[in-house]
Amino acid sequence: MKQTKKSGGKEKSPLERMSELKEMRDRNLISDVEYERKKDEIMKEL
Repeated sequence: MKQTKKSGGKEKSPLERMSELKEMRDRNLISDVEYERKKDEIMKEL
């Protein structure tokens, strides 16, 4: 699933996305498995 740009700004950097992803995991909003899967997707974009 591709991320779409927000209507008022630019696309987030991989670093920003990784930070948000870690925060979601730390708050137990996503599982460790989901975190690792999404992290791998972001890393492949680098």
